[in-house]
Amino acid sequence: LGGKTFNVPLADLAYEDLEDGSGNCFSGIQGGQDDLWILGDVFIKNNYCVFSQTSSPSIGIAPLNY
Repeated sequence: LGGKTFNVPLADLAYEDLEDGSGNCFSGIQGGQDDLWILGDVFIKNNYCVFSQTSSPSIGIAPLNY
């Protein structure tokens, strides 16, 4: 994001097998249309995210140091 690297552990990215018997897993991050990616709680719980709901809304993101 913006040329910065943000980590998400593999254990948070890949989930259990689908219940359809296919043997496939699903990801905690989903690709969308065009260049849009849905990061959701998988990303938010592994990084500091601050949402400013002012007249000029913004989002601040910083990596966790563990």
